[in-house]
Amino acid sequence: MRIQLPNGCSCSNLSVHTANRKTKSPKITMDWFISYRYYSDESNKPKQIVIKRMNNYKTIIERGDETEKLLREKMNKLKEGVNPIRNKSISPKVQDNINILILRALQIALEKVNVSGSTKRDLKHTLKQVKGTVFENGMAMMSI
Repeated sequence: MRIQLPNGCSCSNLSVHTANRKTKSPKITMDWFISYRYYSDESNKPKQIVIKRMNNYKTIIERGDETEKLLREKMNKLKEGVNPIRNKSISPKVQDNINILILRALQIALEKVNVSGSTKRDLKHTLKQVKGTVFENGMAMMSI
């Protein structure tokens, strides 16, 4: 399953590879690593990413804690828009221009959001209500 990231990028689920990590006696004699595939909007091929920074810990508890921490940190960075290939943030793409009108911005967000059908229906209903309020309060030409 792919996880949607900013600007049309995505990644596979982050997986931890080791011998019996979640059992009562995982092995620390073998290297552990986190891997996932990163799908960039710039390339048609995914890039395999491997993280091995937990292997300097020599007890199972320390290594397990560090692995969980690395998983959280990496997912947070990906969701913030950090490109792991270039190791820098991806700035948001602007569709129309820098002074996009509020209703247009909301419409673009609705088109790009990846949610279930019922949630999408709820968002469309909410956007309709917001549009009415925006027009009633004279904010239709407000840019963001």
